Amino acid sequence: MENVPIYPHTGAYAKEHGELDAYRASHQEDMACKKMIEDVIRSNFDGMHLSKSAAKLVLDEFGAERIIRVLANTVQQKDWDGRFSSENKAWAKAQDILGCGGDPNLCSRFAVNSHPAVLDGFISQTRRMIEERASVKNKLNRSPSPIRSSVQRKEPER
Repeated sequence: MENVPIYPHTGAYAKEHGELDAYRASHQEDMACKKMIEDVIRSNFDGMHLSKSAAKLVLDEFGAERIIRVLANTVQQKDWDGRFSSENKAWAKAQDILGCGGDPNLCSRFAVNSHPAVLDGFISQTRRMIEERASVKNKLNRSPSPIRSSVQRKEPER
């Protein structure tokens, strides 16, 4: 699947600047991500437990940036719901949901409609997985390549 960038402006801005196609594509991707989250939760929750690989399915399809956007928006839209943990509420509040422009109708369209307690577990699982992936990526970027470090450079002959 092609990675559709998140459009960072409102619909009014997109219209004024001739960027409606990018705006619409981004919103359609938000909606597709929302639907996949709902489907994955439905098919990976046995009534008591959410599969440990549920978040991976959505992350692999949409990437961290899009799933963070959809999940944070969902919690922001449902901030009144006490079934979301205080940690996930604080995390969601810290996320800037670009492109909604304060339009509650737009933002509510891509809010996930799964049971809040199960969704809270999915959000926690997703956040952990994103942090683990970032940690591995940082370690790989910081460590010297084993090939480079094992090759001895010859000094030029003088």
